[in-house]
Amino acid sequence: MSNYKEINTDPTMVENAVSYTGRSGFLRNLYVDAGPGKFMLNEMAPVAGLLTKTTGGVVLTPDPDTFFLKRWLDWLYDLFTAYYHNPIETSLKAGDYPPSTTARPYQELEAYKGRPLDGIWATAPYLHNGSVPTLYDLLLPKKQPGDPDSGQYRPDTFQVGSREFDPRKVGFISDGYTAGYEFDTRLKGNHNTGHEYAAGKSAQPDGTVLPALSEEERWQLVEYMKSL
Repeated sequence: MSNYKEINTDPTMVENAVSYTGRSGFLRNLYVDAGPGKFMLNEMAPVAGLLTKTTGGVVLTPDPDTFFLKRWLDWLYDLFTAYYHNPIETSLKAGDYPPSTTARPYQELEAYKGRPLDGIWATAPYLHNGSVPTLYDLLLPKKQPGDPDSGQYRPDTFQVGSREFDPRKVGFISDGYTAGYEFDTRLKGNHNTGHEYAAGKSAQPDGTVLPALSEEERWQLVEYMKSL
């Protein structure tokens, strides 16, 4: 888990997960686990808490599509098996994320989980919101105010919808494709900032900022990622 404030990616998904609230309905006054302990769901409650309680209810509810006696026996069997053979213990998530508090019980959700690199060549577009079309573009910086126009940057807009693979930059063909729609990274939720390690603009976990990759090194890294 990586604190979104450290990697500087678009914060909208995090903000939605943490700050959205909704009416609790029949879940009102029930308790749900969150961060440092349990808290009661009020009439208006965090959506994260409502989803947690709803998911737990689905898991613990007997299957209504089977015979009455069988579904209750299956349910009891699952409970006993889980209790004796699969104890769930409190644990800490690995990573850099803000801890939850009684004032903000879901603050630990203000982080993004890094995706595995296995098969990364087949998972375009990139970043959690799909705001970077190719692996090559991911290794470029985001153009910021004051940056020279002559530099190489991640595209502000690109066409999505194509299923034609780009084997060179690794992603889907967007240049010249007109049958889809335009993805605009300037819109809230679509920002393509963050994870600029290859461009020398994002610090490593220890605070070290490595120099930017050369053009040759950038293409070498793209070739390596094709093999994963």
